[in-house]
Amino acid sequence: MMQTADFGNCNNLADRLYWTWIRRIFIQRQMKTASVIVTGIEDSQIEALRSNIAELRTLRTELSSQREKLKLLREDMRTQVQKLRRCGASKQGPL
Repeated sequence: MMQTADFGNCNNLADRLYWTWIRRIFIQRQMKTASVIVTGIEDSQIEALRSNIAELRTLRTELSSQREKLKLLREDMRTQVQKLRRCGASKQGPL
């Protein structure tokens, strides 16, 4: 019979294996984004951003219309399932 491997504290995040080089684990509060200062933007970048925004707006309107169609299909399916259940219950008769 073989002996299983000894992994020690591999699930323990406070174990030395998971420590940073300064010997501590950063919790979420201590992790934050750095500030960035933009010094210059070219006109081509602005136009690219505008076209991306326009594409995203069209996608959003398409998605909202698709969502409405799906909502109507879901309601239609629910009514059909209810009809089938009523039909099945009436065929079975009283127990």
